[in-house]
Amino acid sequence: MPSGVLTRFFERLKFMRWTKLYPPDVPNDDPDRFIRCQHALHLDFAGLVDRAVAAGWRADEVLTTIIELADNHALMLAANAEIEAALSILKKRH
Repeated sequence: MPSGVLTRFFERLKFMRWTKLYPPDVPNDDPDRFIRCQHALHLDFAGLVDRAVAAGWRADEVLTTIIELADNHALMLAANAEIEAALSILKKRH
């Protein structure tokens, strides 16, 4: 691989590490909010995939893993919300 390609790759990684994630600039019910979230996360997401592939993982493994991690995280958030709701009910009873 030509050294210029590697230099550009590492410069891109360095930029992505310092990219600030911007907050939402529209209300919760705005129809563009979902796409704005995608734009906000895209560079960090692409950087994560690039770093994993550079470390030796295949892109399909990385993407499948990210999907599984996202699914597990969503399940964890839902379980935590259920526990918080149950605790709230118990606290009100005592």
